[in-house]
Amino acid sequence: MRWGPSTGTRSDPANDSDPMRFEAVQLSKSISFLQGTGTITRETPAEFERFLATDAAKSSRDLSLHSPGGDELAGMELGRAIRKARLNTAIERSIPLEGLMKVYRYKDPACTSACAYAFLGGVSRSYSADALYGLHRNASVTSAASSGAAPQYLDEMGIDPRVLQSTAGATTKGDIFVVPNVLGKEWRIIFDASGMTTFAVEERRGRTTAVFEFTDRGHKYGGMLYCEQGRSALAILDRDDWVHPVLRIIN
Repeated sequence: MRWGPSTGTRSDPANDSDPMRFEAVQLSKSISFLQGTGTITRETPAEFERFLATDAAKSSRDLSLHSPGGDELAGMELGRAIRKARLNTAIERSIPLEGLMKVYRYKDPACTSACAYAFLGGVSRSYSADALYGLHRNASVTSAASSGAAPQYLDEMGIDPRVLQSTAGATTKGDIFVVPNVLGKEWRIIFDASGMTTFAVEERRGRTTAVFEFTDRGHKYGGMLYCEQGRSALAILDRDDWVHPVLRIIN
């Protein structure tokens, strides 16, 4: 299939049954996101680690996932790697178009089964109403769950453990229980790690200074607000050192 001049041109995407592959998708000259699409196999976590070592992976902390699932234990291993890399996750599927910074975004992206576990590795996690996040209805009795791996993983990721019990007895779409946004937020599947954490007023170098620490989508920052020579000044410190050098432009 080819797309017309109004949207650019592209080749057909890889089949979802193909092993998951990772790439960086450029949105503008300074903004991009990472993407993983395809089936999760035993080799996927190692493939992800190789991707993280590339320059492309350093262009963003946002990872979009689209996958029908695959190996559940590998999905959990992938989730742990995502958390270790302090990435944020979303459920989306995009294809770079021919032409400068043109992207086609698919409707109804999905992340089910093993992908649903990998998704939980995100520091901040989100998906829209038209995205499908789902676990197998029998998730509580799969080999991964019955061995204790799934409950332990959910606890490790900070997810409400009632997810497995609720999934087992819920109405499903086929054999997949689709978790709506409302339940996703209640169970902390959808989670925003942003927010001010501390704030204090101190005397520093003979001047009154507001000192604060906060997180934004899971990344830690520090800052100071003070007055100098009759003008206010604001300083922000990137404590995680995650901002790509290309984006470190201060006005």
